[in-house]
Amino acid sequence: MKMNFAKIQMDAIKKLEKKEDHNIALGVYQDSYGLTLDGFTLVFIPKCKWYLNETAVEGERGLMDVGRIVYAENSLVEIKKTNRRIADNAKIKDTLVVFENEGKELFVSEKRLAYFPKEGCVYKTRPGNQIGFVYIYEGKQLIGVVTVVPPKSL
Repeated sequence: MKMNFAKIQMDAIKKLEKKEDHNIALGVYQDSYGLTLDGFTLVFIPKCKWYLNETAVEGERGLMDVGRIVYAENSLVEIKKTNRRIADNAKIKDTLVVFENEGKELFVSEKRLAYFPKEGCVYKTRPGNQIGFVYIYEGKQLIGVVTVVPPKSL
């Protein structure tokens, strides 16, 4: 399953139309726009699949510096998405998906993974990492970044 770029952008429009405080931010990374709707999930949309007015989306904040959080792929290690879930975590108010990184567990909110294909993705992070980011690839293409829920937050 490929990512539904139109749906992601429609969700951005819906949030922008509400005219209330939101965490929408936009940045440019290589040949893509990096869009976050919640401040925790960054989705990369190829410029050829971008349908929105970037000025309307970036708003008063301006473009975010996506390069600040994206590490070179060769500095990352592949991690395994397990079948283990922590259902309805009270503090996070969501089910957590458990990943393994060199014997350590990483936790990601299931909601943060909702925009990405359920199958066929490769997940990576920095070696030994239990906090920070999980990078999501489809083939060799970086399609997203999600924040990890720190273990002490559980």
